[in-house]
Amino acid sequence: MKKIRLAVIGTGLAWERLHWPAISELKEHYEIAALCNRTKSDAERFAAAIGLDHSNVYDDYAAMLQRDDIDAVDVLVPIEENFEAAAAVIRAGKNLIAEKPLAGTMEGAKELLEIHSKSPVLFMVAENYRYNDENHIIKVPFWMQRCTIWQPFVIFSGR
Repeated sequence: MKKIRLAVIGTGLAWERLHWPAISELKEHYEIAALCNRTKSDAERFAAAIGLDHSNVYDDYAAMLQRDDIDAVDVLVPIEENFEAAAAVIRAGKNLIAEKPLAGTMEGAKELLEIHSKSPVLFMVAENYRYNDENHIIKVPFWMQRCTIWQPFVIFSGR
């Protein structure tokens, strides 16, 4: 099976602590093709750590998105930059892994979905905590199960 050649926009905390550990566990399915970060030296440091040649490191994602050898792009930028980066990925014809929220505003999120509706690319919103153990150990106490007035309908998490 052909590996997915993944590019990354934003090599900060979310990439290093959340997405990279997941991708590295799936290394038989993915290979890192390119990294982009507005502070190029940070991306170069990460590239050196994973053995990626520095010719595959960018500080301008528009230049990186021109490459023909990228199958998908993982976008991990500050919220206010999500829309522009994700829209650029879709417009470049690359499959997208987007962080939440999709944009800094509801209008931006709707516009991004509209842009995607006109494109054949795949689009996934990352949800890192869906399968965390603590999300599955929340139990409703017995006395609350028997009393409909106490039945919870929303649970807020500190994460």
